[in-house]
Amino acid sequence: MAKLVGLANFAFGTFLIGIVAVVFPRRLQSIAAYWVGQGISEKFSSLLDYVQSDAWITNARVVGAGFLVMSFFYSLQRLKAVCSDLA
Repeated sequence: MAKLVGLANFAFGTFLIGIVAVVFPRRLQSIAAYWVGQGISEKFSSLLDYVQSDAWITNARVVGAGFLVMSFFYSLQRLKAVCSDLA
């Protein structure tokens, strides 16, 4: 039972991360730029430039899509576990 709850929580968490990254990449970018800007020195300003670029948004969407696919497979695994417990 604990395994099923853990899988359900993990699948839901990956689903939420995927939705945020795919649907709201600009908002995620502004949050990331803020936090990178808080701890960055001039020596690492290229990191802040990357976070503020369009390439970062593309990567965020790709990672978000990967999280959505992963949450789908975890949900299938959970469904398989529930069905085997019922049998």
